[in-house]
Amino acid sequence: LSCTKGYRPLLANYAGILTPSQCRYSVEIFIVMTAYCLFCQTQPEDSLHRIYHDTQYGFPLEDDNALFGRLILEINQAGLSWNTILRKADNFHVAYDGFAVEKVANYCEQDRRRLMADASIVRNGLKINAYCECSTHIGTPA
Repeated sequence: LSCTKGYRPLLANYAGILTPSQCRYSVEIFIVMTAYCLFCQTQPEDSLHRIYHDTQYGFPLEDDNALFGRLILEINQAGLSWNTILRKADNFHVAYDGFAVEKVANYCEQDRRRLMADASIVRNGLKINAYCECSTHIGTPA
């Protein structure tokens, strides 16, 4: 079912949208209807937003590579529409070696130039440098 997974009820409750009877808590999921869910439900089954919402948004990630991949997508979204990022998500996955943190941590200047030349992803030198730098700190103790 669309909109039955994830952790979105807190935002809706802070906005005063939901009453307690509209939210049901389960150990694994919150079952709640939010404005965003209503948007997704109006989208075709193959809509990028609906697929992302139903399979990724709000789902916990525990793998460093998956978290790093989400970081790359989220940071690239700054200043752009999320739809643009969703359309390019597979390209980011390929360009950044499957979001393998250890590989990206070892990127050299040649890799950064390769990414800047890749028209299938968002080409922003500051963002690319940020990912490369962040990757060197993931998994290291604070």
